[in-house]
Amino acid sequence: MSTTDTSPALPPQTFQCPQCRAALPFGLAACSTCGIRLTGPLAARLWQVDQQVARLSAEAVALRQRLLLPPDEAELAEVAQVQHTQQAQQGAQTAWSAQVPTPQPAPRPALSGQQILLGLGALLLLSGLAFFVAVVWFLVGIVGQAAIMVALTGVAATAAVFATRKRLPAAAETAAVIASGLVVIDLWAAHGLGLAGLDSLPGDLYWTGAGLVGGALLLGFDSFVPRRDDAGPLPKVSVYRPAALLLALWSTWSGFVAADLTMVAGSAGLLVVAAVSLAFGWFAVRLDGGTPRTLRWLVWPAAASALVALAGHLVIAVGVGYDDNSAAQRYTAMGLLLVLPALLLAARRHPWVVARPGLMTRLGLLVLIGAAAALGIAVMELPRTVVAVVAVVLGAVLTVLAVRGEDGEDDLAEPARTMGWGGLFTWVGRLSLLALFFFCYLLAEEGAESGLDLVAWTHEAGLAPWWLPALPAFALLVPTVVSAVRRDSVLLTLAAHVVGLLGLLVALRDAESIVWVVVGLVVSVLLVALGALSRMAALDGRSEATEVIALVSAVLAATVAFAASLDHTALTQACVLVGVGAALLAYAALPGRLVVAYPGALAVTVGIALVLAERGVGAIEAYTGPAVVLLACIGAVQWWRDHAAPTLLTMAPALAVALLPSLGVALVDGPLVRLVAVTVLSLVVLLVGLKWRWQGPVVVGAVALIWLALDQGGPIVEYVDGWILLIGSGAALLAAGVLWERSIAAGRRTVAWFSALQ
Repeated sequence: MSTTDTSPALPPQTFQCPQCRAALPFGLAACSTCGIRLTGPLAARLWQVDQQVARLSAEAVALRQRLLLPPDEAELAEVAQVQHTQQAQQGAQTAWSAQVPTPQPAPRPALSGQQILLGLGALLLLSGLAFFVAVVWFLVGIVGQAAIMVALTGVAATAAVFATRKRLPAAAETAAVIASGLVVIDLWAAHGLGLAGLDSLPGDLYWTGAGLVGGALLLGFDSFVPRRDDAGPLPKVSVYRPAALLLALWSTWSGFVAADLTMVAGSAGLLVVAAVSLAFGWFAVRLDGGTPRTLRWLVWPAAASALVALAGHLVIAVGVGYDDNSAAQRYTAMGLLLVLPALLLAARRHPWVVARPGLMTRLGLLVLIGAAAALGIAVMELPRTVVAVVAVVLGAVLTVLAVRGEDGEDDLAEPARTMGWGGLFTWVGRLSLLALFFFCYLLAEEGAESGLDLVAWTHEAGLAPWWLPALPAFALLVPTVVSAVRRDSVLLTLAAHVVGLLGLLVALRDAESIVWVVVGLVVSVLLVALGALSRMAALDGRSEATEVIALVSAVLAATVAFAASLDHTALTQACVLVGVGAALLAYAALPGRLVVAYPGALAVTVGIALVLAERGVGAIEAYTGPAVVLLACIGAVQWWRDHAAPTLLTMAPALAVALLPSLGVALVDGPLVRLVAVTVLSLVVLLVGLKWRWQGPVVVGAVALIWLALDQGGPIVEYVDGWILLIGSGAALLAAGVLWERSIAAGRRTVAWFSALQ
């Protein structure tokens, strides 16, 4: 009689490695074969993924088996349900698309076939008429010529009226273009062929009147075009008024050229041209009613004419005011330059401008820029000392505005807010101080007493004091620093550093090199201290960019100081390097800035090395000793702040500088005592690292001993026969190939052991 074993099954005692599938007992932290880690969050996630893959694989096998058989009733019912659901969704989408119209793209304007044909016809007709005027004109008399041209122009104008009444807008526009072109041809022919003695007039003077006559004639043609009939409004002809405006503008410029004005009068004349151009444009817009179709053809020509005239006015007035001319001419030019700011100031009061804060700010800025450009003419006469005083006074005003918070920075933060006059004056004042700085520098370098002497090439004032060109720079520096500190502005901070360094360079331009060394060193130390203050402020929420700007400026100042010290002894150079390095070491004490200690230690080490080299010290340890001490201190501070810091960072730099240079000297030409001492120290460092599981000492000691072994054992290889080396190399490769898996595992265990070191 058989019996069934009902005892409970024992749980498995092993599991498969997820990498190499080797059987492993439970509780291992890593696979003994491949070295893969088996504990931790990643290992748990890998186990979950493997379980999901196993379930999906089993499901795929089951689906393949079902697909090999005919479909059963359950599968057919499932397919029918899916099709019903898809049809319902498609019906809902169709109903929704029928209710919501699909947006169509806006049609792009394009020329129709009718417009192309009419345009080509008008071009050919005008070309033929021009040929007629040039050739056939000489076969008839003056009366016949005038009658023919007037008749043709009248026919074209009448055709525009007729086409408008027939509601043919394209034909009406074409006829209006022909009529406008014929008016221009008539006016040109009347002068060129001497009708009524008009050829005796200069061309510019003739077109001054002819342009106005032609414009008035075109407006007359436009008045005959009907606007509406019994059926309602008629299509509008939009050719006559822009053409009349162009003729009026041409008349204005012809009158200016015919006047043949001098420089100052020409500047005033261009102001008149700009005013007349704007007046013509305003009149044309009012007459047209400002319809969108013709508005751009009325506004842009007038605006372009006015802008060209204003640009010419400014160029002439500035050229006269800042050149070696009489006082009457220069001050007249200054008065003309003040006209435009006065007009812009009046325009700021217009309700349409007041409703637009951004436009008000721009107009106010243009007002002050124009006023500053005009007042600069008066500064040209001032002696250079008075110019520097003016810069100081302007800097004091800007400082007061900055202290009171009226420097415009708050207004810039709110685009919808109009910048006050204080902010506008601040920005224009900064630009003015910058211009005064370069002006004083030119006066000082060229030996000119005033701007008039400078443009007249009269250089009899001699050299200026060293502080003269620097005063405007420092006058700009003070308010910029105040605004930068109050507003925590990165842009103003950068500007303050640039202005300050530029002022120092100009002030020291003629100083001795030792002065450059002292000033550069002091400034670099002060800038490092400023960077420390910026770092502390950044911890309280202020901008971190100011710290970077201060450190970059300190590096520039230190570079200038060291370059100037190259003309002096090594002791002077060492003072610069040690001073800057000490400042960086002190700066490294700040939170999160210990990395700055490394360039500081390098600077101190190089400085001491320069002095030692000058005094003939030959021991390598004398040069590396300061670096070892500094690096050891840096590592100790880092370990004190973070006990988990790797020894590659805290110990390895000091140990490497202490051992490797001495070992290199000992291997080249050092005595045996040095070589033995360095070897023993390297071995001690390696053993200490192995004992305490410190990665830094292990790496440095191993590198030193390997270097020693290669250097001392390399020559021995030359005495070994080649066949022995070949056999040994081949045997080693064969052993590695046979024991490949074990070699890989051993390598991984070695890497894991090394990574586990602190």
